[in-house]
Amino acid sequence: MFKITTTIRKEFALLFTDKVGLVLMFLMPIVLVVVLTVVQNSAFQIVNENKLSLMVVNHDEGEEGEALVSILQNSKLFAIKEVEADADADLKQLLVKQDQQLLIAIPQNYSQAIQEKSASSSNKMMTAFGLGDSSQRELPLTTATIAFIHDPVLEDNYTFSVLNVLRTFIQQIEAERMMGTIFKTMGYNEIPTEISASLKQSAVQLEKEVAIHENSKIIPNATQHNVPAWTVFAMFFMVVSLGNNMVKEKVRGSFIRLKSTPTNFAWVIGSKMLVYFVAAFTQVMVIFSIGKYVFPYMDLPALHFPNHIFTLLLVIFTVSVSAISYAILIGCVATSTEQSNGFGSVSVVIFAALGGVWVPLFVMPEGMQMVAKFSPLYWGLDAFYGVLLRDQNTLHLFGTLGVLWAFSFTCLGIGFFRLQTEKLI
Repeated sequence: MFKITTTIRKEFALLFTDKVGLVLMFLMPIVLVVVLTVVQNSAFQIVNENKLSLMVVNHDEGEEGEALVSILQNSKLFAIKEVEADADADLKQLLVKQDQQLLIAIPQNYSQAIQEKSASSSNKMMTAFGLGDSSQRELPLTTATIAFIHDPVLEDNYTFSVLNVLRTFIQQIEAERMMGTIFKTMGYNEIPTEISASLKQSAVQLEKEVAIHENSKIIPNATQHNVPAWTVFAMFFMVVSLGNNMVKEKVRGSFIRLKSTPTNFAWVIGSKMLVYFVAAFTQVMVIFSIGKYVFPYMDLPALHFPNHIFTLLLVIFTVSVSAISYAILIGCVATSTEQSNGFGSVSVVIFAALGGVWVPLFVMPEGMQMVAKFSPLYWGLDAFYGVLLRDQNTLHLFGTLGVLWAFSFTCLGIGFFRLQTEKLI
C-alpha cells in the first residue's frame, strides 16, 4: 500500500511540474470555450431571434411596393430599414457604407408588373370558365426585377433561404391581386372579407419542436454545444503531458529499473491513469462550472445539466479513460519527447476537426461524415451530446460508450505490446 501511495504521489509531482502540459490541459480549452461560445451565441441570436437587418430601397411608383415592404415588416423575420437612393445609385456601395447585411431594391415598374400579371392570369382563368373575354389579345407582360444584394460574409445557404422567403411573399401578393381582379370582373368592388381572411390562412400549420426527452428542460444553444465539445478536446490534449512523461521515463531507464523491483508494472500504469483521471475530471468540473455559473454573467446561456446525472458521470469516466489510453499509447510508441509532443498534439487536432469539434458534422460532405467515425473525439462528443442535448440515459448510449471502451482497450493493448517488444517490461 505504501508503494502504491508513493507511486501516485510521484505521478502527481510529475504532473504539476509540467507547466506547459497544465496550460494546454486547462487554460487553452477555457479560452477556447469562452471565445467560441461568445461568437457562436451571436450567430444563434441572428438565426433564432431574427436580428438580421434588411435594407429596402423602394423605387416603385404604385402601391404594390409598399405592400411588399409591409409584409416584410409584419413577418418579423427581418429588421427593416428603409432608405432613399437614386435610381442609378451603386447599391453595392450603399450596402457597404450603411454597414448592413442585406438589401433589396424594388424597381419603378414593380406595381405595373404585378397588376399586368394579375389581369392576365385572372382573364385566362375566367375565360376557362366561359366568363372572360376570349377575344382579348394577349399583350407582352412587363417584367420587374428586384435587386437582392448581400454581405459576402453571409453563407450561401442563408442567402438562399432569404431569397425563398422573398419569393413566397411576392407570390402571396400576386395571388391576392389576381383574386381581387377576378372578383372585380364579377362585379365586386373588393374581395369579400371572409374570403380574403380565408386566403391568408393555411390549412396546414408548421410546428417546430426539439427532439429531446419529454421531461427535459434543456434548451439547445451555443453553450450546450461548445462546452462538451471543448471539454472533450481538453481531455484528449493531455496526450502532451502524459505522453511526454511516459517518453521521459523510457529514456531515463525508469521502466528498466522497475523490472528489478517487486513492483508490478500494472500498478505503475494504474497510478498514472488514476492521477490523470483526476486531472480529466478536474477539467470537466472547471469547464462545466464556467458554463454553469460564469456564462450568465457574460450574457451567455447557462449550461443545463441533464436528468440522468449517473449517465453524465459514466460518460465523463469513459471519455477520460479513452483520452488517457490514447496518451499512454503515444507515450509507449514515441521514442522522443519531440515525437510525442508533435504527433500527439497534431493527431488530437486532426481528430477534433474530423470529429465535429471545430466544424459541425452536419456541414461536412457525406464521405467525411463516415470518416469522422474513426475519430475517438467524435464518439466522446456524441456521448456528451447524447446526455446533455438529447437527455439520453445509459441504455441509449450503450453503443457509443462501447466504442470508446473498445478504443481504450485497443490503445492499452498496443501500448503494452510495444513496451514488451522493446523489452522494457
